Formats: sequence, structure tokens, C-alpha cells
Amino acid sequence: MGSFQMDFHVTEVAIDLTGIVLSGGSSRRMGRDKAMLPVGSVTSIERTALSLRAVCREVLISISNPKSYEFLGLRTVRDIYIGKGPMAGLHACLNRSETAWNMVVACDMPFVSAETMQALIQIAAGDMTRETEVEKTRADLPHDLRDEAVGRTELDAVIPVVGGKAQPLFALYHRDVQTSLANCLSRNELRMMDWLAQLHVLYVPVGDLSQRVGRETTRDLFNMNEPEDYVTACKWVEDSTSGDIS
Repeated sequence: MGSFQMDFHVTEVAIDLTGIVLSGGSSRRMGRDKAMLPVGSVTSIERTALSLRAVCREVLISISNPKSYEFLGLRTVRDIYIGKGPMAGLHACLNRSETAWNMVVACDMPFVSAETMQALIQIAAGDMTRETEVEKTRADLPHDLRDEAVGRTELDAVIPVVGGKAQPLFALYHRDVQTSLANCLSRNELRMMDWLAQLHVLYVPVGDLSQRVGRETTRDLFNMNEPEDYVTACKWVEDSTSGDIS
């Protein structure tokens, strides 16, 4: 197993952030622990953590079960609401976060990049011209998400959209959403999109992220749910000529 490298390049950030890695649950569809799957020379969770370390002051690892991630050298946070999926992991880490904004990434997204994270950060910080941003966002989104793309003075979350589908496990969340999360979890309401409908969310088409980063970013949001997805991820790494894990 490759060791976690701490000699990262720190990307200039617009706001102070905590990173949160959702380490995954039972991985039923994959059939084995997705976090520990090797993608290239390192595990999927290592790749995710390394990218987060480039833009965050601290990275927390959400765990639902007693798992050993000491090799990452990062703080782990146990779920408060046990057995209730990614919303429970997000809630527990937001409860421990020391920053207002938090970058959340699932452990099965091995191609996340600091550059794409930074694009979301800058949007949340109001770095773009609001009128232009909202107009582009609303035009590119499916109708059921357009109302949430209206510019707001106080955002709860900034979430990319790929192929008309929101990607809530690669997103920015404000720490204050933990209250609404706790309410949903206590009522056993575990559909993430139903919870998000209660928040002020800016949905960002992946094309906007790609334009800001200067390259196609759809692969950044690729996640491994099935064994076939893992095969695809490994092939992409094999086909890469650079070998760069970011």
C-alpha cells in the first residue's frame, strides 16, 4: 500500500475550508470496500484525501464502522446516526468542522482534482459576476433544478450537475446545514435530494466548471459504484501518459 504523501502543492483558496471524505458504507454493489480499492499505485481514498489536502486546512474522514485509516494520518469522525448512509457521515463531520464552508467528496471518486474544487470554492465566494453566472446556470440545468439556481445572498450548498443529475457527494456545504440534516436523520428521512430541496443551493453545470478550469472536468465527478466502474477507472489510469493522480 502506498503511503500518503504530505508534500502537496497548496492551491490558492478564496475561503477557509475543511475537507470531508465520506469513506463509504457497506459497498454492496461493488462487493468490497471501495475506499481501499487501488486505482493506480494508491487507493481511491488516498487519491481523494490528497486532492482535498491541496485546498483545505484540515481533512476529516467520515466512518460508519470502526475502520482503520491511520495510514492516512488524518482525523476520523464516527457517525452519530449509525447506519443511515452518507447523510449521517456528512452530519457527523460538519458537527466537528471548525470552518463555515466544507468541501465534501466521496471516497469512490478517485479523479477529483484540486482545480475543480477550487472552481466551486470561487463560485461560493462570489468570485464570478453573479448575473452572468446565474444566467448560464439556469439555461443549462434541467427544469426541476432551475429554481434553485437563482442567485442568493446566503448559500447553503454549491453542487455540480452532470448530465442533468446533481452530484451532492462532490460539493460545498455550509456548516449550518447540520441542523436540517439532524432533523432529517432523526425522522429517518434519508433521501438526499429531498433534504437538499429544503436548502438554498446553487447548482452548477459541469460545463461551467470545465470552462473555469480550462479543461473537461466530467471525469473528476466519476464515481465507482459497480465493479465495471472500477475496471473503467483502472483503464483510465493505465491509459494515462502522465501518471498524475490529481
